[in-house]
Amino acid sequence: MLADIKEFIADNKILMEYLLSVETTLNEIVPLKKAERQYYQQFSNFLEKYEETKQKKSGQIGELAHVRLISGPSNDHLKNKIEAVAQDFENPFVHIWYWVKGEVNSLQALMTALDECMDITNQKQRAIATIRDTEETI
Repeated sequence: MLADIKEFIADNKILMEYLLSVETTLNEIVPLKKAERQYYQQFSNFLEKYEETKQKKSGQIGELAHVRLISGPSNDHLKNKIEAVAQDFENPFVHIWYWVKGEVNSLQALMTALDECMDITNQKQRAIATIRDTEETI
């Protein structure tokens, strides 16, 4: 039984190393995906301001002056679509990150509990020695 426990602990240490490396990778990915959501919104704002500025500067001069990507009554849907993408964007890596963190915490708790169980004999011997020492000094 003791050999099985030691094998289990060794396997879990390997698993823990892997989980910690995945967690490190996710710590780099999650902020990038959060920023991606902001980029959609910034892009929408950029296009809108670009068209407004272009319209103010050039007026209705040229063949394509009437063409607008974002603003205007007939093309408002593109702006709405870009903004909807920004609002509806979910970062799946956040869910994975929380799962990995939970697994790491569970595994650490299990490893700590096993270490404490394995150390009970030593704790008992230290307690007996402390009691003997205390009795001798009394």
